[in-house]
This record gives sequence, C-alpha cells and structure tokens, in this order.
Amino acid sequence: MNKQDFYAALRSDKRVFGTSIGVNQVATMEHLIRAIQAHGLSDAQAAYVFATAYHEPGPRSRMVPNRENMNYSSARQLVRVWPSRFNATNAAAFVNAPQALANKVYNGRLGNRKGTNDGWIYRGGGLDHTTGRENYRKNSAYTGVDLVAHPERILEPAVAADCIVSGMVSGRYTGKKLAHYINDKQTDFINARRIINGASRYEREKVEPWVKGYAEAFLSAIEDGGGITAAKAPTLPPAPRKTGWGDVLAAILKLFGARK
Repeated sequence: MNKQDFYAALRSDKRVFGTSIGVNQVATMEHLIRAIQAHGLSDAQAAYVFATAYHEPGPRSRMVPNRENMNYSSARQLVRVWPSRFNATNAAAFVNAPQALANKVYNGRLGNRKGTNDGWIYRGGGLDHTTGRENYRKNSAYTGVDLVAHPERILEPAVAADCIVSGMVSGRYTGKKLAHYINDKQTDFINARRIINGASRYEREKVEPWVKGYAEAFLSAIEDGGGITAAKAPTLPPAPRKTGWGDVLAAILKLFGARK
C-alpha cells in the first residue's frame, strides 16, 4: 500500500476530514492498517472499518478513540436517542447528568450490574464505542489487555484498533459480520451498519447514509494507494549451494554407475 497516495487522496476528499488530517488521526489509521492487514481484509471491508472508526467517535473526535459523551442538554435529545426508555416527563431528571444517565440506560444489561457504577465505567469507548462490562471483557480476550480492570486503556489507539477490527470481523457486537455484507458477491455499505447497531429509524435515515459516504471515500483512497494488502517481500532465487566433497563423490559414483 502506498500510504503517501492514500493520505493524499483523503486530504483531497471533502467527504472525510476536509483538507487536513491531524497527527493523532494518522497515528490511529496506522494502527488500523496494521490490524486490517493482519486479518486479511479486502479493500471494501477495510473501507467500512475506516468509515465506522471515523463515525463512532463523533464529529469532535474523528478517527481518534474517545469515551461516549453522556451529557445531554435537553429532554428532547434523550427521547430521540432512547425512545423506549424516555418520554417528555421522565427524561428531565437526566438532562446534564451524564453519570446518572449512563447508569440508567446501561445498568442491568450488557453485563453491567444493577445498583453499581458499571454503566458509567463501561460506557461507550474506543473507535467502536464498545459498551458494557461484558463487551469490555470480550475485547480483553482479543487485545490481551484487561479492559475490565483498566477500561481507560480502550483509548489507546493500538488497543482501540484491535477492538474494532476483530469485533467487525467476528460479529461479536450484534452477531452480524463484515463478511455478511461485504464479500465477493456484494458490497452493501448501507446494511453493513447492522454490524454495529440495530435498524432504528435514526440509524436508517441518518447514520446509514453518512457511513456509506465515508466508506466510499475511504475505498477510493485505498484504491489510489494501490490496495490495502501489505506489500509482499520480493521472491529471490535460492542461493547457489557450495559444492562439497560429498557432492564430488556422488558425481563420481553416478558417472561409474552410468558406464555399467
């Protein structure tokens, strides 16, 4: 992969980044490239991983691992994001109360224990916004880092990259995998969103088109860079073997044998 061409293409595509890519964003993408190549993903699959890593941290932290912002300034926002949990009446108590909100919406599920601070401790984090004690535990197995004991380490770019790539490949978020939507027969950048989240109205109307556009931009840049596959070392001819006395003796015996 020609990274110079890859990054140049991203800088010229207004669908992502604008015209500037920060040092931290490049550092994260380097870790993503490593993890993507290690898993042998196709160009289209790699593009969707990049697109997801670009979208999930939010507009203020594109392609940089962060933690979920649980600070909502209006009841209306809470109702839109969690329509099954809040209405105009009960949402007011959780406006501008991020820790209480996280424990309200995340405790009692995703491996989080009721009556604890788990919802806040294991709120969305990383590039995929892994959520819940159980998912942090699963990610620990893939990264070799104890994210249950040290959830803050999900902010490390190398750890975050391993989490999102292995998660999208294995399907451990929703049961849906990259290979279900992006394979030799199809490149479905719309329904691939099911790898990360369910098909809520907000996801269908807003998020799916956004991420599809990001994926198309990243795929174009990957192709400009010659593809995501790691460059293979050139195959050299075998070095000539030095002739020893054993080789000389074998040649003499072969010669006499041929004269019989």
